[in-house]
Amino acid sequence: MGLGFIVKADVPRHGPLRRKPSRNALFSDICAAIQNATTDPLMARMIASSVDQHTLSVVLHPCEEPVEFVWQPDQTILASAKTSTVGPGYHAHAVGLLNKIGSELNLHWDWSEEGADETGFALSGDFDDLQCEMAAMLKGIGSIPLEQSREGCSGLMLNMPIGYPLPEMERFVLSPLGPLSENWCRKLTEAEEEALQDICRNYYSWWQRAPDASFWRSTGLYLMWCEVRWHVPFKEWERSICQLALDCMERAASLDADIQLPAPEVQELTRLLNWPEDVPPQPPQPQGIGYRRRNMVHSLTGGWSIRLPGHYYETWEDDGAEPVFWFDGRTVRFTSFTSSGEDETPAIPADMLSRKTPEKLQGAEVVDLDNQDVQGWATIRQAEEDGQSYWQLQGEAACGNTLGVVTICFEDSADRDWAVQTYNSLSHAKTDGAEDE
Repeated sequence: MGLGFIVKADVPRHGPLRRKPSRNALFSDICAAIQNATTDPLMARMIASSVDQHTLSVVLHPCEEPVEFVWQPDQTILASAKTSTVGPGYHAHAVGLLNKIGSELNLHWDWSEEGADETGFALSGDFDDLQCEMAAMLKGIGSIPLEQSREGCSGLMLNMPIGYPLPEMERFVLSPLGPLSENWCRKLTEAEEEALQDICRNYYSWWQRAPDASFWRSTGLYLMWCEVRWHVPFKEWERSICQLALDCMERAASLDADIQLPAPEVQELTRLLNWPEDVPPQPPQPQGIGYRRRNMVHSLTGGWSIRLPGHYYETWEDDGAEPVFWFDGRTVRFTSFTSSGEDETPAIPADMLSRKTPEKLQGAEVVDLDNQDVQGWATIRQAEEDGQSYWQLQGEAACGNTLGVVTICFEDSADRDWAVQTYNSLSHAKTDGAEDE
């Protein structure tokens, strides 16, 4: 649910033979034109693009879904975007950017087509009306969490990134700039005119037309709340996110010396970026800005999920089929399997599990899955690799015709209870009651 635009243009012909460019050539030209039109170097660092067959996706702001350019069979290009996560300033920026690259590449966007711009801004240019449209939309969706809460729903998210793991923290609603209370939602639904404008000014990252100090502070806050992992950067993209968050805060301070910045988090990010190589990484403080400071429910494959600290390092192996999490001598690896009988009869969970044979046990400690929604069991034993010994929990969990297999390795025997708790946190989507906005 949100506001945005969807607009079309004919693919132009070029050259003496009046030929249309290839799909990849046009996508390359669009990316180049966007970069050329983005003169602010800090804004340019936010831009990222990817191509999937007939679709070019371009991220213009880290808090918003990408602008998508779709090559159509009728030799037209379709540009669409959601803009109401970031706000009216972003909507105006995206429309203006499309018009700029349209002029450069001879792409005549048809803004007059019905529904091309849901706000009407592309034709009217009235920014005050655009702000009113965004404010009305936010007020309209403010009642949804209240209604769903009355129906017993929990784990509500508002404009959060798709697939974002659910943090375990006391909150009514999660938003890109931090948790929102039930009272905030009530004030939003009851607000009129000036009060509504004040709420929107603090909610939207880009409320004014020009990117002012508030815009840069809010962008930095979004990165801190949602994207920063709060561990020593392991990959270059993690380092880039940390540095971008700091640079956004620095830009905000340069535009408004009185603006309030999150000093503890700024100092913490600076320390993480300059962490000595010979010092082991430390877990972050559990309180403060950043959802990934907390435990989170991470989505796995096959509809499974597991509860782990959000600051754990994460990678996906075997072409994205096997998630791996690790931190400070602990590693969690998971894979899943789905079985379907010839008669399409749903499998019985117990039939999916392996048997507790003497060959499998071999003196290991046996742990039964303490979760009423799924069935499973695990073994805990010492293992050795390259002359180094460690502890290993190998467990299975079954729900319907889906089997999850988890391997939890830990160096310290004192982490045995943590490993068992992590194993017991395995859950399947068929049994979850949480819902997202």
